[in-house]
Amino acid sequence: MSDLRSLVAFIKTEPCAVLPPARGWRDYALVAFLWCTAAIEGLVRTDIPMPGLTIPIVMALTLTLLWRRTHPLQMALIVIGAVMVIDSTSVLNGGSPVEVYTLAFMLILFYAIGRWAIGRHIILGALAIIALWAFVGITNFTGVGDLIGSLLVISAPMEIGLAVRYQRTARAQLIEQAKVQEREMLARELHDTVAHRVSAIAVQAQAGQIIARTGGSPGTVDKALATIEEEASRTLAEMRMMVGTLRDEQGDLAMAPQQGATDIPALSSSTIGSDLTVEVDMQGEFDDLDPVTSAALYRIAQESVTNAARHATAATRVEIVVVEHESDVEITITDDGEPPKTTTPRGFGLTGMAERAERLNGRFSAGPNGRGWRVNASLPHTPDTPLLNS
Repeated sequence: MSDLRSLVAFIKTEPCAVLPPARGWRDYALVAFLWCTAAIEGLVRTDIPMPGLTIPIVMALTLTLLWRRTHPLQMALIVIGAVMVIDSTSVLNGGSPVEVYTLAFMLILFYAIGRWAIGRHIILGALAIIALWAFVGITNFTGVGDLIGSLLVISAPMEIGLAVRYQRTARAQLIEQAKVQEREMLARELHDTVAHRVSAIAVQAQAGQIIARTGGSPGTVDKALATIEEEASRTLAEMRMMVGTLRDEQGDLAMAPQQGATDIPALSSSTIGSDLTVEVDMQGEFDDLDPVTSAALYRIAQESVTNAARHATAATRVEIVVVEHESDVEITITDDGEPPKTTTPRGFGLTGMAERAERLNGRFSAGPNGRGWRVNASLPHTPDTPLLNS
């Protein structure tokens, strides 16, 4: 009993599912199809009570499917209430309960309650479904087996809706976690870069003080001050980029040298896969790249090669092309493997790469490229525009 109460309390606090799909042509096509089936039933079946009234009402009720995502409980209650009224009227007039096959569209409404409704509406919807089941069992009892089977049939759509809902929610949480982890790594790399620049500022300031005390030339002092100003400006810009990123407290951070664009050629000798050849084409000097951009380029290349080795079927070759332009650097990674058959991503590497590119004011794309897979990103030399959104 305590477990049931806990489950009810959990469902009551469930918010509505975010961003339901907008009404589209498929919804109207579904309603049109149901109108056709209802009309055919009215023409060919002779056992429907009051067909001249019942069929138009059923056709009108199918319109509730158009609002099933935005008002799932309300639409289900309208249909359930109408069915009870029609059946009661028929039985009280000495007829049999209305059994129009088109009314099976109610199962879609029950699914919508589990998929899109808020928590308390899910509970009310479940109670309404049980009430409908009990009503049908009383007005049209055909045996205990049929009664149990009907309960399973009308309750299954809501359970499926709930399962899909929580699967999507869990997937969204994992994607957000991958983004947070990528932000943490970016924050650590920014930390190392900022620390380097602050050290340079301190050295130049000390040198300027020594020159001033010893009567050095004004030009030398001006040069030291100019260097301090430049480094301080770049440091402030990079520190602004750190605002909004999330950093997990994981104790001491590794102080290993940060890998960058110049380390990408080393991926060609990687032992990720014995049958995978990695070819690297570096077009540019890459001397004026911001360390954060340089590190991001390496991360994108490394993650792409790893994905090709793990997920591409029969991949034998990966080509990495890095081209330095006047204001940005473009990196393209392609492989000759067959993309996964399923459209469901198996990892979050692409999410992390896209998040990193977005944080650095760049662009990122990934998708099938003929037989293989292609990743493309463009990052500015110096990502000096602060991104403050978390």
